[in-house]
Amino acid sequence: MISYSVCLRDSDNVKKFVSIVDKLDYDVDLLDGSVVVDAKSLIGVMTMDLSEKLELRLHTDNEDKALKEQLKDILV
Repeated sequence: MISYSVCLRDSDNVKKFVSIVDKLDYDVDLLDGSVVVDAKSLIGVMTMDLSEKLELRLHTDNEDKALKEQLKDILV
């Protein structure tokens, strides 16, 4: 499992984020404290507090440099 801190800030970033992670062939979660949502769910991600730093949890052991490059604008 790989984790990153992210800050989505607004709905445009959320849409872009979900479209990127939705293509992944493994599970992806977004966490805010004890709240966990499926990061591939637009509605789930929109329920999160976008003003807060969130934890992105990738259920894989293989770090994907291309994915990090795609997410560079939201990684904290």
